[in-house]
Amino acid sequence: LVMSPNLQRNDYVIYTDASYRNDKSGSNAGIAFLIYNFEMKLVDAQCKHVSVSCVQEAEAKAVAFALQNLPADAKRVKVLNDNGPVVDGITGYSAIPDGAYGTVYSIRKFIDRLACKIATIQIPRESNILADSLSNYALDWPNDTGISCIEHLNTTT
Repeated sequence: LVMSPNLQRNDYVIYTDASYRNDKSGSNAGIAFLIYNFEMKLVDAQCKHVSVSCVQEAEAKAVAFALQNLPADAKRVKVLNDNGPVVDGITGYSAIPDGAYGTVYSIRKFIDRLACKIATIQIPRESNILADSLSNYALDWPNDTGISCIEHLNTTT
């Protein structure tokens, strides 16, 4: 975990990731997020299997999935992801990656409507091991199948 110093009540840190596969059944992904409160205690973790067109869309859908499940009391949120082009597309630092335009544009519009401050930050892949594990876990499920993963994490970590 990347520790976030100086967190205050109503601050959250969210790790997101996606695992992508393109095979005879089409382009699919497992997407996942983990939400930690200001004390860095896990408050939510979910993963889901989705259809996508490319890895960038999968990573963007993981961020969107997390933002749709923000705690109601969130004031400041750090969203961490290991895909630089998607993070840069969301923040506006660079062009939106091919294949992810619709999802990233929707994320930007969603963030604009939120009453809390969102910071989207790229982190090293090795700092995203739990979200990566959950996204791999969901990759083999039927499409649009998702679960809360806190119990899964408690038995595998």
